[in-house]
Amino acid sequence: MRDTWMTIVGPILLLFAMFRALLQVLLPELPINNNKEALKGGYE
Repeated sequence: MRDTWMTIVGPILLLFAMFRALLQVLLPELPINNNKEALKGGYE
């Protein structure tokens, strides 16, 4: 049961993490990492 869980959910989590990282790199203005940058005062 745990093996099927990992084979199904593992790759999905990996893809999600990669996709989110790509979004952060390509579109830094997205709300995903706006909070961190706002605290640092990185934007405007």
